[in-house]
Amino acid sequence: MKKLLLPALFIAISTLAAKAQYTDIFDFSGKDGITPQGSLISDGNYLYGITYGGANNDGVIFRIKPDGTGDTNLHNFDSLDGKVPLGTLFSDGTYLYGVTREGGVKNNGVICRIKLDGTGDTVLHYFDSLHGRWPYTEALISDGTYLYGTTEFGGAMAMVLYSR
Repeated sequence: MKKLLLPALFIAISTLAAKAQYTDIFDFSGKDGITPQGSLISDGNYLYGITYGGANNDGVIFRIKPDGTGDTNLHNFDSLDGKVPLGTLFSDGTYLYGVTREGGVKNNGVICRIKLDGTGDTVLHYFDSLHGRWPYTEALISDGTYLYGTTEFGGAMAMVLYSR
């Protein structure tokens, strides 16, 4: 019998004796996501991240407590509001911002926003061939007013994505 290896969140702990230990805090199963993308971010209470998979198999924004409890899918993408989330989420303390490589009106990706509690999910921008397509960014960055990122094709290489 083959053992199926699934992506997992874990805690790494190094000791002075150079014996590394880790604790598996969560195993993704598909409906709650699979193949996590980018890095986790924290607000001090929860860890937030994105994965492929989910209820619609289009991707998930999730949160989980650092001890592995309280796992919640904040948003399951459905192709129209994005598909194939990439990179690391960005937080301004009220909202999480992210990009999807595909999905949206023209299937060229979106910029999305959702509150930390999972409410208020909104597509801020639908990419098209004229103004960039297929966002390809490790993480959105902000100067406090604008979000910045890149797209792989079309439009400018670096573009202002959204004014908050």
